[in-house]
Amino acid sequence: MAVVGKYIFNGTTGTSEFFAYGWAFASDTWTTAAQAVGAGAVWVARAMTVNGGRLPFAPNIVHSSVRCVCYNADGSTQSAVTLAITPIAGGSTSDTNTLPFEVSPCVTLRTALQTARGRGRFYLPAPVRSQVGGDGVFNSMIAASGSGSMVNAIAEALTHFKANNPAVPVVISKAGGSIVTNAITSVEIGNIPDAQRRRRNRQIETRVTQAVT
Repeated sequence: MAVVGKYIFNGTTGTSEFFAYGWAFASDTWTTAAQAVGAGAVWVARAMTVNGGRLPFAPNIVHSSVRCVCYNADGSTQSAVTLAITPIAGGSTSDTNTLPFEVSPCVTLRTALQTARGRGRFYLPAPVRSQVGGDGVFNSMIAASGSGSMVNAIAEALTHFKANNPAVPVVISKAGGSIVTNAITSVEIGNIPDAQRRRRNRQIETRVTQAVT
């Protein structure tokens, strides 16, 4: 491959926090991040807007930029560029109350390699409260297959990316000191919420203390 790179999709959560997640690609044609970054902007617009991926998120969850980093074979950075995009706000209208910022749906990326080196993952922003049922798990909009679900929105956008660019979505392994790539073959989202504690680092916590007498 001429270049291996990674997209990082950035945004804000409420007024105090930030989120970032991403996935990697390999290309025989692209050689710099500047050539590849625009395709990342198309991907996030397709996944979140065209495919409805933004619907489980409140309007205060806003995607705002795409960063593309391309690597040399030894894993060092070859080039990097950040592209501001038209903001993509969460689309939930019936519920605008976000879950705690550290709550996250975990997206697992699988390849034909059935070992840890053949799996990747990223963590989406916190969805609205109504996306969690009374049993404490995500509902079907996030964790079920089929049209209208989050997993379908992401998988279809990856398929569209592969079909319309000289690049393949991949999972990167750097074991052994050099980059090895495996093409992504499927996307999974589990229905049990995960957590990314760093996503609430800037929230000011109010504590209440009561003396024991």
